[in-house]
Amino acid sequence: MKDNLNLCFLLVRAILLQVIVYPLHSQNIIPNPSFEIGDCQYSYTRRPHEFRVSDWHMADSGTPDYFNKCSNRTAGVPYNWAGVGDPADGDSYIGIYLKKGIYQENIGVKLSEPLKKGVKYYGRFSIATVANAEYFPCEISLAFTHDPMFIDLTSSFDKRQLRIPFPDHEKYMDFSWHVLEFSHVATGNENYLYIGSLTKNTELCEKNKYRVRKESMLKNASYVFLDDFYFGETLDYQPPIPSFEFASEVEPINILFDFDEDFLTNQTISVLDSLVNFLHNSDYHLLVTGGTDSRGTNDYNLGLGLRRADAVSRYLTFHGLDQERIGTKSIGETNPTYPNHSEETRSLNRSALIEFYKETTVPEN
Repeated sequence: MKDNLNLCFLLVRAILLQVIVYPLHSQNIIPNPSFEIGDCQYSYTRRPHEFRVSDWHMADSGTPDYFNKCSNRTAGVPYNWAGVGDPADGDSYIGIYLKKGIYQENIGVKLSEPLKKGVKYYGRFSIATVANAEYFPCEISLAFTHDPMFIDLTSSFDKRQLRIPFPDHEKYMDFSWHVLEFSHVATGNENYLYIGSLTKNTELCEKNKYRVRKESMLKNASYVFLDDFYFGETLDYQPPIPSFEFASEVEPINILFDFDEDFLTNQTISVLDSLVNFLHNSDYHLLVTGGTDSRGTNDYNLGLGLRRADAVSRYLTFHGLDQERIGTKSIGETNPTYPNHSEETRSLNRSALIEFYKETTVPEN
């Protein structure tokens, strides 16, 4: 009991130190960084003047979209015309075209203070690809300017100062939030930050092979959600160290697959739909372990097992579960749950086992 009290004291002390001391050294100079202050929209933005998000503005004649939980229509959260997703932070996020023909949308914000010459600044933001776009983007770009920028989309232009490529397209095809980090050494007195394609030469990159709905406005287009910006003189936080404990009170679930397949059957989809409803009302984390029967080579079965685990993970994240709550791995044909002596028992090893875990976090010192 005494040890538990000491642990609680240390945790509370660490949290208080973060709350009281750390903000003195880390100030976010991007106002309205998670787009919480804005006029609720009931549809996608049709005209530039309809986009009214405090402190943010367009760098061109585009019409970026504002998604908020206050809307229950096509601009809603988590479901909207472009896809599905809860905010990375708060109740809102924005969406921009990175490319659709010659069209794109670039957005900017006036910083709360000018940048100091020679100082290295650190930044990050959350980005998610969308389920209904036909293409994934190759990169997103940033620019820092002294004065407001306006881009004529019909002209030839390249305003990029910092280009951030998407390093692993397959990873970004899960439609969940990912954090991109960057740094910038100031030339002095930059007042504005812009983000988007910022060049007429941007590319579409590869097709969205997991496209959910063929939204006509996203044909031949790449489009992303943006949220939770930070920019300041220091890294704004130290991520917590997660630890996980097996949740013995929840029985693991075995999702079965047909021979040599990684597609979900109608029966397993019904099971996963019930699981989605349960998970949205809980904070459990999942480990999905893909397995196979003993037929085939070991290397092939390891790959097949991982594809099965990924199929379950993709289905859950598409239905709104945070990707950070799901881990996947493959055991292939090793450590089978059932002996591979008969077709009946082999069929039970063609599976993805879902186990439930509880998470606790300890802040880094």
